[in-house]
Amino acid sequence: MPPIARFIPRHRLIALTVVLVIKRVVDRRFNRAPYDAERIVKQFSGRLRDELDLATLAGELQRTSVAAVEPVASAAWLRASGAR
Repeated sequence: MPPIARFIPRHRLIALTVVLVIKRVVDRRFNRAPYDAERIVKQFSGRLRDELDLATLAGELQRTSVAAVEPVASAAWLRASGAR
C-alpha cells in the first residue's frame, strides 16, 4: 500500500477529532446546550393557541426565547393598538 494511502485516512480522522473538540469547547464557552426546536415551538404554540392577551403573549414569547437560546436580555416590542 502506498504511504499516501495510509496517510489520508489518518489525516481525516485527526481533522474530524479536532473539529469535534473545538465545537465542544465553543458550545461550552457560549453555553450552547443542544435543544429540540420542534419541541419548543410545539410547546409555545400549544400554550398560545387561544391566547389573546398581548401582555401574556409577550411574556410567553420571552420565556420561550430564553428557554431556547438563553439570551443575556430580551424584550418584545408591541405596536400600540390602532397604530400602523
